[in-house]
Amino acid sequence: MPYSTTINSFRFSLVLPGLLALVACGGVDELALPINEAPKASSVNIADTNGGDAVVNDRLIGNYIYTDAEDDAEGESIYRWLRNGAVIGGATTSDYILVAEDIGQPIIFEVTPVAISGAIGATTSALTGTAITSVDFVPNSSPVANAGADQTPLVNDTVTLDGSGSSDVNGDGLTFSWAFISKAPGSQAILTDSTTLNPTFMVDVPGDYVVQLIVNDGMVDSVPNTVTISTVADAGPGQSALFGDTVALDGTGSSDVDGDGLTYSWSITSRPELSTAILTGSTTLNPTFAIDVSGDYVVQLIVNDGTVDSDPDTVIISTNNTAPVANAGADQAPLVNDTVNMDGSTSSDVDGDGLTFSWSFTSVPIDSTAALSDQAAVSPTFAVDLPGTYVVQLIVNDSTVDSAPDTVSISTDNSPPVANAGADQAAFFGDTMTLDGSASSDVDGDGLTYSWSFSSVPAGSGAILTGSTTLNPTFAIDVSGDYVVQLIVNDGMEDSTPDTVIISTNNTAPVATAGADEEAPLVNVEVTLNGSASSDVDGDGLTFRWSFSSFPVDSMAALSDTTAVKPKFTVDLPGTYVVQLIVNDGTVNSEPVTVTIITTNITIGRHVVLNLTCTVGHESSIGDYSAFMPTCNISGEVTIGECTFWGTGSKIINRCRVGDQAIIGAGAVVVRDLPSGVTAVGVPAKIIKSKT
Repeated sequence: MPYSTTINSFRFSLVLPGLLALVACGGVDELALPINEAPKASSVNIADTNGGDAVVNDRLIGNYIYTDAEDDAEGESIYRWLRNGAVIGGATTSDYILVAEDIGQPIIFEVTPVAISGAIGATTSALTGTAITSVDFVPNSSPVANAGADQTPLVNDTVTLDGSGSSDVNGDGLTFSWAFISKAPGSQAILTDSTTLNPTFMVDVPGDYVVQLIVNDGMVDSVPNTVTISTVADAGPGQSALFGDTVALDGTGSSDVDGDGLTYSWSITSRPELSTAILTGSTTLNPTFAIDVSGDYVVQLIVNDGTVDSDPDTVIISTNNTAPVANAGADQAPLVNDTVNMDGSTSSDVDGDGLTFSWSFTSVPIDSTAALSDQAAVSPTFAVDLPGTYVVQLIVNDSTVDSAPDTVSISTDNSPPVANAGADQAAFFGDTMTLDGSASSDVDGDGLTYSWSFSSVPAGSGAILTGSTTLNPTFAIDVSGDYVVQLIVNDGMEDSTPDTVIISTNNTAPVATAGADEEAPLVNVEVTLNGSASSDVDGDGLTFRWSFSSFPVDSMAALSDTTAVKPKFTVDLPGTYVVQLIVNDGTVNSEPVTVTIITTNITIGRHVVLNLTCTVGHESSIGDYSAFMPTCNISGEVTIGECTFWGTGSKIINRCRVGDQAIIGAGAVVVRDLPSGVTAVGVPAKIIKSKT
């Protein structure tokens, strides 16, 4: 059966900038087909959703009227956009976002109507759409100069200025023009490379130097921005206090560009009515005073560098309501379609008032319909529906006054990584410390590189980081004190904010040592305890505290001096004596330790002589008037009569008995019972003489 296909494309042309040209193109290639007529597209035109002149980032809509003789519904019609006759890749829908490449080019919208039945094309029809007649270039915006942060160098220092914070919203390249607005009196300072990003100059005399930066984007200059290179008093931030509080002031922020030492002069310039507050330590760095009446206290600080006074600086200490501080949380970098959790929980009020929360978007990407789940919640959420940057503002209220707004930026662009130098650590002299940057992170999932360095070390330390570009560098503690180590990580595009970890050799609890357990062979023997092996790794002096934990029932034993290093006590009854020792290094107590003294059941008669290093075993009995020369050894359960004599180094084994008036030669070893009145020598001891 004969069939017919008609292909008809309509084009609408837009030229940026200048006049818009409307171009309709149609072509027909027909074969006779009586069955189904092709659909038609008519009144093809382009509309700018923003109205007026079309500019970069405007959304163009291709419009047309679809008809079909058989009333077939429209199927998947075919769309193309062309720039100067060339097809624009990916532009296959009926709308199109203008980009920079479109400036000065004819933009054409082409539609090929397709019916749901599958028929394609339409016969040529009159073009009745109205063209947009003109369009402007994207308007140039003035660049913004940023001369960097103020600085406080010393005389003869070289100052490096920094214009890198300057910007241009159009992305135009910038040129730089730096100049002195004012210098310290008598200064001959000259800017080096005044047209570069980072010019320098040397501070030749003390005083203030004000430098101006103007940037140009090739079309217009920026508004000038200045930086001040500058003895300054800083009385510290304002404080809020309660009635009866003692307020500590802080002059540590005061400085002198010449590096001269400073003296401090504080005074109360105003106080609430009836207050008699007096500054304590008004010439010190940190004076104090007590809040005796509610209201505002204004305290002035003047510092002097030995030559001249600074201008006064004041700090206000108030017991009135203080505006709360909103904290919208840290910036985040989620992916499209992620749900972002906002967090205002670190917002605060120095007066301790309860807070209410008010969140709102200050900017979202074009066409985003993002909405906060609950604008009055502490932690609302929203879904990231388009790439770009979402800026969310938080204002908190303490039922009296609003805070200043705080904003958080949620961006799908690269976010700087976050350095985490690990938890603070405590160490001993001589320890090797291992640092840990493994908790550092990058929300974009980029790989990180590591850069560790010492921010400060104790005086005299020569500590060196080993592996300063690794995840876990090490260094040795060579001097007691605090070591502050900084970590910066980089995700391949930008550095993180530095994070620091403190490794400290601060005080460690001492260790008590009460000595080894002992056996006290005799009742009424004096025992000397010994805590001299107690120690403190910080080298602090120690104090001692001894006490009995337990002793035999009915014992009256008492320590000679409970705070001595080596106290004594007399064993007055057989049994076990447990003595506890705790030492203190001036800051903290040690853990308690104990020593045990055990007495054995030994009976020693009157006027018995035991010379040096003689030992007597348990449950032994020695008669009156016996004498033992050095190094004699009497084993357990031995019975020795009265008036015996034992030579140097002689011994008697367990359970033997020796009668009265026996004489045992030097070095002899008694292994069996001996009667009274004998003389025995040798190993084993043999009787060589007996009394008849």
